[in-house]
Amino acid sequence: MENIPTSDFMTTLNNDFRPLFGLNLADHYSERHTVSLVEQLQTTLEIDQLLEIFSMEAAKTVRFCGLTLNFANETVAVRGSIPGRHRICFNITAGGNTLAQLSYSLTEGLTKNAIRQLEKLHQQFGYPLRNALSFHKVKRLALKDALTGLSNRGHFDDSLVQAITHAKRKRSTFAMIMLDLDNFKQVNDAFGHQAGDEVIKEFASILNRSIRGDDSAFRLGGDEFTIIASDQEDCEANVICTRIQHNVATNPIMIKYTVSTSIGYTFFQQNDSVASLYTRTDNALYAAKDFGRNCTKTA
Repeated sequence: MENIPTSDFMTTLNNDFRPLFGLNLADHYSERHTVSLVEQLQTTLEIDQLLEIFSMEAAKTVRFCGLTLNFANETVAVRGSIPGRHRICFNITAGGNTLAQLSYSLTEGLTKNAIRQLEKLHQQFGYPLRNALSFHKVKRLALKDALTGLSNRGHFDDSLVQAITHAKRKRSTFAMIMLDLDNFKQVNDAFGHQAGDEVIKEFASILNRSIRGDDSAFRLGGDEFTIIASDQEDCEANVICTRIQHNVATNPIMIKYTVSTSIGYTFFQQNDSVASLYTRTDNALYAAKDFGRNCTKTA
């Protein structure tokens, strides 16, 4: 059996990472050592899994404590990655096109021979990565609302489950905010659907400008929207809602069509399910509409 690298990074992988098919790291090396790297990389189109597989092969060549892949303003890191004293980056290419940048964190510098060996591995990584990036792009487009560019209902459903799972595990909370547009039907009736689309797109832009980087906005359909605001306290969630109300009230397009927004929000509680959280937020929104619209209510 070949020697398994003993770096801290590989120890982290062996303890924390479970490769495909439920094998531990030793099994991966002993049972699959005759399988080429390209064949291993062809087993997945998920970028994070692809990077994990590649990292185990690269760790046979060099000792590193972290590995990240940067592409199109996104970053994916191998689980257990930590900063090192040294950092070296490589462009990953396929068909003459640069796809991404691979960044190694190191405790010590690399020899020229080690760099050459990595570059050979990178040549094998390029085409599987290109396929994974294409899949990633298609998947992201499938999660977007075509009109506004916000995440769609399907993505919201998945994101809400993930937010609840995270909050239960961390014993934390988050705010769920629901919004719809007041007087929107009259816009479509009086000015046509093109004007309605203009209002919807402008409102989506307002939401994006009003939330923080860790928050996510979604279009559920029609003039219904929602926000998942991470790690919120009441005052912070209320600030978001107040900011949205102000931005709507001062926006030329919203003023032109006499459109305002009603908002309802609530906070995740440890005994909440998806259904109970959604219902409570929906009730808060209806309370805002019953109160006279163009206001925010909480439940």
